[in-house]
Amino acid sequence: MNAILIVDDEKNTREGLRLSLEDEFDVYISSNIKGAKDVLDNEHIDVLVTDLRLGAEDGMELIELALKMPQPPISIMMTAYGSVDTAVEAMKRGAYHFVTKPLNIDQLEILIKRALNTRSLKEENSELKKQVQKKFTISNILGKSSAMQPLLGTRLLLIKHLQHEYMLFLLFLKLLLQQLESYNSFLIQRNFYFYGGLRNIWQSRE
Repeated sequence: MNAILIVDDEKNTREGLRLSLEDEFDVYISSNIKGAKDVLDNEHIDVLVTDLRLGAEDGMELIELALKMPQPPISIMMTAYGSVDTAVEAMKRGAYHFVTKPLNIDQLEILIKRALNTRSLKEENSELKKQVQKKFTISNILGKSSAMQPLLGTRLLLIKHLQHEYMLFLLFLKLLLQQLESYNSFLIQRNFYFYGGLRNIWQSRE
C-alpha cells in the first residue's frame, strides 16, 4: 500500500483527509515542516500533500526539501483560491500538481492515483530499458570463434537497429505521458477558473 504524508496546520483538514484516504493508502499527518521532515526521514513516503501556508511556515520550502531526497515523493500542493500563481510556481520547481481549497476529496484521490500510476509506468520503462541494454551487450553475444566472426558484424548491426527502435518507442511514450499530464493540468485549471467564476457571480448577486 502506498504511503501518503498530509501536512496542514489546520487539524480538521488533516484529520478529514486522513479519514478519507486511509482505506486506500497508509496515511501520515503533520502540522509543520519539522514534523513532516521527521516522517520523510524515517518512513518511505510515496506522495506528499502539503498546504502552501503552514502557519508562519511556507509549504514551498517543504516541497523543495522533499524533492532533494534520494527517493523524492510525488509532491502535491494545496492552496487557497487567491494563491494559484504560487502553486503554479511550485509545479515549475518540481511539484506534480496542486489542488485548491475547499478541497474536493474525489478530485484529490484521482490526482494521487494518476500520479502514482504515471511514476510506476516510468519506473517500469526504465527497468525494461536496462534489461534490453544488458541483454544486447556484446559480452552477451554468443559466437566468438573465427567461424562466427562474419556473422558478428551483422548481429551488431541488428542489435543497434533494435536498440534504436526501442529508444524511439521510449521517446514516443515519454512524449505521450507529457501530453497526458499537460491535458490533465489543463482540465483541472479550467475547472478551477470556471467554478471560481461561478462562485464570484453568485457572491455578487448576494
